[in-house]
Amino acid sequence: MDLRLICASAAALILCASTFVHAQSNTEQYREQVNRGTVGLIAGGADSAFTDLAGDLAVALEDETDTRVLTILGRGSFKNIEDLLLLRGVDIALTQSDVLEFYEDLKIYPGIKSHVRYITKFNDEEFHLLTRVEYKDIRELEGKRVNFGRSGTGTFTTSSVVFDKLGITVQAQTYPHKKALELLKAGEIDAMAKVDGKPVDVIANASLDKGLHLIPLPVHELSDIYETATIGYEDYPSLFPPEDRINTVSVSSVMAVYNWGNEHPRRAKVDRFISQFAKVLPDLQNPANGYHEKWQDISFSNDVVGWERHPAAGAAISGQ
Repeated sequence: MDLRLICASAAALILCASTFVHAQSNTEQYREQVNRGTVGLIAGGADSAFTDLAGDLAVALEDETDTRVLTILGRGSFKNIEDLLLLRGVDIALTQSDVLEFYEDLKIYPGIKSHVRYITKFNDEEFHLLTRVEYKDIRELEGKRVNFGRSGTGTFTTSSVVFDKLGITVQAQTYPHKKALELLKAGEIDAMAKVDGKPVDVIANASLDKGLHLIPLPVHELSDIYETATIGYEDYPSLFPPEDRINTVSVSSVMAVYNWGNEHPRRAKVDRFISQFAKVLPDLQNPANGYHEKWQDISFSNDVVGWERHPAAGAAISGQ
């Protein structure tokens, strides 16, 4: 081989090695910078409103050089809190407000409320309890077949908490809601629960003339967990006489955050995220920007029953 080619090749290798070492040094610095401002947010499934909201937030913050939201698909409110507690890289979770009560009832993760705080409340969803007309009071369902929805879902969680809190033991069923409605019409189950923002299609498909109706909840016995809501004729004209309405409870969607200690490096990261989130919230709520309509209902000043607000979220309220 020509000596000049050997020398040229050797020089190129030396130059490449030198460039690689320099680039590697820069890469390490950049890796630290990227991770310093990145928070992991676990949302809902691929077609969930939770995931849409998380995606909006990631876009709204993308121009912030020190804050980035890494969105992770979740597996329901119950699992999202477990992931917040245990999964590396998860700092924030979207979940239901009653999930902490559910964990406490199950007596797992002792002291869970000391490990979790909330940033803000999202939308409220009403608890619907549809029964055959012979049942007028929830306590009459003692020992009966009540559909809670699929295990691990929001409706399953809320149904478990409500019946447990009221001391009512039922035969919990786990059918999909459309299937449960058909079974209820056929008399094969006695009631079905559904947690969703009114009006709900599967509930609207029921009617008094089919022998079904919605029954009220003793809201005063559930006030330490839930807020009071109403459902009536204007929501379900096929299930109520004109002007009629009943009391029920509502479940809040919550942006939860792990309660890192003041000296933990991830605490500073979360505090920075909350501060930046408060700054971009007006942009998320501006209809002209095309974000999800649920942003219109969100305020850092909204309280969540049974939860403690994260200090940085409290500071954001003071700064509004």
